[in-house]
Amino acid sequence: MPKKGGILIVEDSPTQSMYLKFLLEENGYTVHVARDGREGLNAASENRPQLIISDVMMPEMTGYEMCRAIKDDPDLSLIPLILLTTLSDPEDIMKGLEAKADFYLTKPFDETALLSRVKDILDPTLELKKDEKWEELEIVVRGKRRKVRSTSTRIMNLLLSTYENAMQRNTELLKAQEELRNLNEKLEERVYELRVSDNRFRSLVKTIPDIVYRIDPQGRFTFINEAIERLGYMPEDLIGQHFSKIILPADVKRVDREEVLKKLKGKSTGDKMAPKLFNEQRTGKRKTEGLEVCLVPLHKKTVEPGYIEPLSSDYLIMEVNSSGMWEINPNAAHSDFLGTVGVIRDISVRKKMEKDLEEREAQMRTIFDYASAGIVVIDPEYHLIVDANPTAVKMIGVDKEDVVGAVCHRFICPAEEGRCPITDLNETVDNSERILITADGNEVPILKTVAPIMLKGRRHLLESFVDISQLKKTESELKSARDNLEMRVEERTMALKESQAQLIQAEKLGALGTLTAGIAHELNNPMMGMLNFAQYCKKHVDKETKVYSVLDDMERETKRCINIVKNLQTFSRMKSNGKDTVESISCGEIIERVHKLLSYRLEKDGVSFNVVTSPDCPNVSVDVSSIQQVFLNLISNAVDAVKDTESRDIDIQIDQDSNEHVMVRVADKGSGIPKDIQAKIFDPFYTTKGVGKGTGLGLSVSRGIVEKAGGSIEFSSETGKGTVFKVRLPV
Repeated sequence: MPKKGGILIVEDSPTQSMYLKFLLEENGYTVHVARDGREGLNAASENRPQLIISDVMMPEMTGYEMCRAIKDDPDLSLIPLILLTTLSDPEDIMKGLEAKADFYLTKPFDETALLSRVKDILDPTLELKKDEKWEELEIVVRGKRRKVRSTSTRIMNLLLSTYENAMQRNTELLKAQEELRNLNEKLEERVYELRVSDNRFRSLVKTIPDIVYRIDPQGRFTFINEAIERLGYMPEDLIGQHFSKIILPADVKRVDREEVLKKLKGKSTGDKMAPKLFNEQRTGKRKTEGLEVCLVPLHKKTVEPGYIEPLSSDYLIMEVNSSGMWEINPNAAHSDFLGTVGVIRDISVRKKMEKDLEEREAQMRTIFDYASAGIVVIDPEYHLIVDANPTAVKMIGVDKEDVVGAVCHRFICPAEEGRCPITDLNETVDNSERILITADGNEVPILKTVAPIMLKGRRHLLESFVDISQLKKTESELKSARDNLEMRVEERTMALKESQAQLIQAEKLGALGTLTAGIAHELNNPMMGMLNFAQYCKKHVDKETKVYSVLDDMERETKRCINIVKNLQTFSRMKSNGKDTVESISCGEIIERVHKLLSYRLEKDGVSFNVVTSPDCPNVSVDVSSIQQVFLNLISNAVDAVKDTESRDIDIQIDQDSNEHVMVRVADKGSGIPKDIQAKIFDPFYTTKGVGKGTGLGLSVSRGIVEKAGGSIEFSSETGKGTVFKVRLPV
């Protein structure tokens, strides 16, 4: 370990001094630093270090001068001092001997050697001796004699340091030679690889269909591959020629750097607006990419300068990608421009296809924009509308910005969300009727067609639809008309059937009338004889006897038979088309006559008979006896309906129905007519009364009488509430 006082480093280079200080302190030594010889001398006097390590070249006082001053000072002379020197010049050696230096260390020094030397010097067994003998030596250096004083120890240290320096330099030289040999071997490998790569490049350039070229800074071709032969040129014919030789003259000013820069002088273009150039000098991101230019094949002999001729097979549209080449020299302050390298690709076919595609797209866009059907394009993954034509936007009723980006189910067939025939049900095409929801919420029926298409490499759905509201309306009207026609045909058919049935019935009734007229005539005389006989016997028989009651029954039944015969006679006369006697009479008077005829029965059955006649009610023009028979039948039926009920009321109301008719309303509160038989009550011989209580001709005869008189008869009935007959008679 070092003794008190440490090591003094005298070095004017801060970097070198800090390096030595760090190295020694890291190995356990105390270190002081002085920046020059004068400061080092003062530090040595004050601190008396154990060892001084000094550089030789310093301001104020050199290392040699400081060393001589220390060695001439009796108090400091025994401090070991190491001079850091190259020992590459004999003059350095002489200066070191004259300065009485103790040890030497060559620069640049090895860390291990330095630490080893410091350790040896500070070994207590190797301390310098005061009484060491100094000798004067005469030395010839570079032909000049010089005398120096030194000790044998110092001379030996000098020789050892010189030898170590020579050995170190020799080792470094051998190492450098080995590194040089390795570098030469690697260089030969790289040269070989470069040749192989160059051969591969040339082979590749020869085989690729693109034109590969290189031009010098003046724009003259220095290389061009065989692909140029497709334009009729030979590569060797173009070497040394300006690139404008193969470019359409109208394009030269647009792609030549010299011409373009004249126009852009004083302007800033930036990356996006930077021009594309054939003789490009820029590299990296700003190099030319996608420059389109027209090349002139060799067979195109005459071209007028500045005249833009139409594109045809005489000109080829090419795409140029070019980049500048610069000298790579890391030691140079700037790089020299060597020229431009580029690739020319024939895009004539592609441009023609692009033009055709643009024309087709323009046609499709025209069809899309002006089609009378609504058309939308849908992204099938998210069901988003990506485009819509004006017709679709108009049908929906919102701006296009609100349609594009919206989910299709917002406007078209919303009830079918999640059941799309194409995306959910795996159908190839969908033709169906759906609903369109407009902006104001109205539902419009549409006929929709959906089919998948490819747009920009992605699958989409093309959906077209037309408004079929008018069609649906027409269809509904046609259906309604058809239904009405069918109903009218059915009604007409029923009417014809009814007319046929009525005709048949009329024929039957005509035959029946003839029959009944004969029967009535034949029965009438015997019936009257029987009635007279019964009445005669009753006058001569005691009422208390049983025979009287029999005769009474006989009289009653004979009268009933006479009435039946009378009805048959009336029926037969009604169907005989004979002329009736028409009189003008009030309906009230006719009702009064009927009331008198039925007064006994009304009183017997306890039926209340109420008649209300409106004032100023006009007379009717009818056959009085026939109409009296009608009301007799109606009121008799009403009496039969109410005689077994609690409310035994018959209400008759007479009103003027119109200027041409008077209506007589006969109402009872009896049991009513069941609905299932209401359609049959006017049929001849149909009756709901028990056997022997009705003939079934009353209502049929009554309707015939009324209709023959030019009126009408109708009824309404509800079970349990009674029946109302309305008879309209002409005035």
